Order: sequence, then structure tokens, then C-alpha cells
Amino acid sequence: MKILHVLKASADEKVSLIITIHAKDVNNEVKVVDLSSPDISYEELVADIFSFDRVFSW
Repeated sequence: MKILHVLKASADEKVSLIITIHAKDVNNEVKVVDLSSPDISYEELVADIFSFDRVFSW
């Protein structure tokens, strides 16, 4: 399963744990996008939102 995590701010302990659990499953492809990063590609983010199976916004 393709899982996208979109972070509005730095991940707290619980969010980091959830991302780690998702990433440990070898059947998952996990991507994390931090919106506070200055080099974000919003074009790529929109494409990812529509191509990933699950999208989590934190």
C-alpha cells in the first residue's frame, strides 16, 4: 500500500511512531512530505495525493 504523510509542522512523538510502524511493513511504500520545508514541490504533492492509496495530514 502506498501511504503519504503530509506534515504541517514537525512530527510529534505519536505521529513519528505511526509513520515508523507504517514504514516497517515491507508491503508499504511510505512517503513523508513536510510542508514547512522551503523546497516543496506543490505540483509533485498534488500528484502524490491522487496516486497514493492513503493520505494522512498531520
